[in-house]
Amino acid sequence: MISKNIEPRKDGISSALDAIKYGVGLKIDKGTGEWLDKSYRTRFQCFGLIDNGVYFDRDPDSMITTVDKAALEMQTILDLSTKVDQKNKLGHFVFSFGQEKPSEAVLLDTEDSMRKALKLSENHFVSCLHNDNGHWHLHIFVSRIEKQKPFRGNSLWRDRTLRDLVCREIEERHNLRRDNGLHEIDANGIMTEVPLQLRIARRESNSNPNQLSDRALSLEKITGQQSFQSWCNEVRIGDRLIHAKSWKEMHHAATAYQCQIKQRGAGYVICPIEGKGGLPISKVGITKVQQRLGPFVPIDSEAKEASVESSLKYSSKSIIDDGLFFDEWRSKKSGFSKFRQEKWAEFRETATKRRNAILSQYKTDLAEIRSTKSGISAVAARSVVQINHAAKLTEFASIIRQEKQLLKVDITARQPGTNYREYLFNLAKENDIALETLRGHSAKHSTNVSRESEWAELKIISTFAGNNEHPIRRLPIKHLVLDNGTVVYDLGENRSILDSAIAKQIQLNSAAANDVDSVEIALRFSISKFGHEISLSGPQSFQNMVVEIAVRNGLTVNFTDPVLEKLRTDLSMKKNPIKPQRETHHHVKRIGTSRRAKNISRTR
Repeated sequence: MISKNIEPRKDGISSALDAIKYGVGLKIDKGTGEWLDKSYRTRFQCFGLIDNGVYFDRDPDSMITTVDKAALEMQTILDLSTKVDQKNKLGHFVFSFGQEKPSEAVLLDTEDSMRKALKLSENHFVSCLHNDNGHWHLHIFVSRIEKQKPFRGNSLWRDRTLRDLVCREIEERHNLRRDNGLHEIDANGIMTEVPLQLRIARRESNSNPNQLSDRALSLEKITGQQSFQSWCNEVRIGDRLIHAKSWKEMHHAATAYQCQIKQRGAGYVICPIEGKGGLPISKVGITKVQQRLGPFVPIDSEAKEASVESSLKYSSKSIIDDGLFFDEWRSKKSGFSKFRQEKWAEFRETATKRRNAILSQYKTDLAEIRSTKSGISAVAARSVVQINHAAKLTEFASIIRQEKQLLKVDITARQPGTNYREYLFNLAKENDIALETLRGHSAKHSTNVSRESEWAELKIISTFAGNNEHPIRRLPIKHLVLDNGTVVYDLGENRSILDSAIAKQIQLNSAAANDVDSVEIALRFSISKFGHEISLSGPQSFQNMVVEIAVRNGLTVNFTDPVLEKLRTDLSMKKNPIKPQRETHHHVKRIGTSRRAKNISRTR
């Protein structure tokens, strides 16, 4: 069990509404139009406008109202504190539990112990349980501003140490798997803090520069593209940087790879000269650099401009396949960028002309009033013109907002994909090769939690599986491709058959598992996908139905369950009983007698 303090928003604004909306995660699925709730469990505490407690499976409309009220109350307290910096008003913590779903007792203990340790027990508090990254984790959003005057802020002093102590104590109390941290149990059974020097020594002895960080792994999983850290390991850039004897040599070695060294905070990072990416130089094996090279000396502009073009320059490539569709995506993305710039430039130019036309008409009307009227009548006429001009500008601003939103939707619909994996997903809706490629990538990064989540979300009760999976064409049935490559076949009447990419199974929901026609389709599909050896899971009535269908239709299939295989053999024997054969020696005797009789008749 580990915990993290999440950095605040880049713009420094503490938005309670954005935080709680992210935690609850209510949104409409684009494919089915149904509400999706990212949070499996949401807890509100210390609020006055809503009921405090744990929320499960609430109606989306009522949950949206609850979120809005909670955010309004929390944001009001945040705004009443004028002496605390914006970025220090709202706390966001994450507690990760791994593959095993935490019990309600563990969650309550984690929340209450953390708030007590950080002295936040009386502050507004929201927690949300997620597993969207393949691991169970708890998001905690808590106001750092106390609810009473003078609305002082909590500094979160030593929060990392206190949160780690909470994790270790909860592991001990609930017999959870122990993770390494800042505390450990000594020989006397007492929880003690590990000394700093010992932690540093352990970290250095266990460090592996070639091991990808969580951020790099997440990037490669989501985008299907090579991360900057993975590229650095591939070209072994650290082996060259480690031999530098001065900052000048360090910069010269980095520019050979079209990279540069920068100072960030108290450490140093390496990043491409052009493009995105960057990571601490310790991730490429460079440590204690300031002790060896002295105070940091930034690269001079001349050396940066003189950096030669190198074939080792970082350029994101596909990690999903051998680039079958990657070049096509990059070409379309480049063309789309140009198209998007042209569209927005055209929109801005048109809007400017229309605004100038309104302003020009306003100036013309004023000039006409000055030339034709005077006195009170001129004042009244100018007032009318000014009111009309303000009304036209207001109407124009409203029209521009609507047109801007429509243009944004149109441009987004034409986008080939923000990353390579998204482009593959769009192709997979029609292209079988792209679908198999996407499925392979999803299966590689799947976890038990993600498989169980898909099982629960789609209400699966029965499955077909096999040891040998073969790529096959999708069925000619109405279907939906999910973003992980799973194909959901809709048979009507709420019957669904899933070709799961992450579980590598053919799955059926309750309606399909109790329908003979649906089960037969799934069985034939499973034989073509997994071969003639099938394993089943689900209710016994479903498994017996599969065996009966296989025998009745004469399908060549064997079941891994010996009980089901025996049932199949027995049913086959009843359907096609073996006829008893007559004894062989009687048959031979009759043949011999017949031949002897024929020979006797011939001699006569």
